[in-house]
Amino acid sequence: MAKLNSGTRIFGTANVDSTLVVGAVSPQSPSVSSNSGTIQVGSPLNWSDIGIVGTFQANTNSYVQLVVQNSNTGTLSSADLIVSNDTSGTAVYGDFGINSTTSNNPSDPFGDPNGTYLYSSGGSLAQGTLSAFDYDIVTNNTIRLTANGTTGNISTTSNVSITSSSLKANATFVLGNTSTTNTASLVYNASVNSIDFNFN
Repeated sequence: MAKLNSGTRIFGTANVDSTLVVGAVSPQSPSVSSNSGTIQVGSPLNWSDIGIVGTFQANTNSYVQLVVQNSNTGTLSSADLIVSNDTSGTAVYGDFGINSTTSNNPSDPFGDPNGTYLYSSGGSLAQGTLSAFDYDIVTNNTIRLTANGTTGNISTTSNVSITSSSLKANATFVLGNTSTTNTASLVYNASVNSIDFNFN
């Protein structure tokens, strides 16, 4: 096992079977605002925050990448970025990953070949925007559904298909240009392939 202290530089190749531990002689407190972490690749950030463990920085008129690759072509292989909290990492965690080209696990709903996935285990999964910006769902490089960042209204440029044999929901409708709203029961009738609105 090799250990590096703050300011240490390595040139050449290291033993691939050894463990590399990076640590500072005087570790920085996570509560102290900083523009770099214990691991710093490239220059310091141009902003500061607390809780920074590592930073990767570049300046180029192109994209910058941090790559995790699993080159194994097995049917169960994937490359994953895992986030964990104070509980067991085998039960509660978040996973962002990609499957191999031959992925084939019928019991895995995230197991499509070449499929990229994002899921949570042991907790809820929240997606969205923190401020008043739209949330878009995109397929084939086209926005298909948008949740408006200000009003929350959902709009779509595509047809919405419902495959459930029975579906009930409450909806509020504005009739014409008036401000009158009516609450209705939304019922999907599979026998005639229609959606019925039953106003209360």
